[in-house]
Amino acid sequence: MQCELGIALGRTLGELSGITEREFGIWRAYRLKHPLPSRKTELYLAQIAMKISQSMGTENASLRDYLLFEPPDDATDDVDIEAMRQGMID
Repeated sequence: MQCELGIALGRTLGELSGITEREFGIWRAYRLKHPLPSRKTELYLAQIAMKISQSMGTENASLRDYLLFEPPDDATDDVDIEAMRQGMID
């Protein structure tokens, strides 16, 4: 999570070491509801690939089949996938 946060904020891990545990918890909660940009892009691309595959006759495919990376340890596939199905994550 810290590396992802550093990339998203344009900060080094050293700079992030100064944030409080409370603030880190806020960022973690935010990430569960609103994926960071790199994760959101991956979800969008997976959805496009799934739709193309379905248009060519693939049945019973799930978005997880098209993800490039496993979801973060503190998130579940179900959270990300359901968010995508409900409105592409806001």
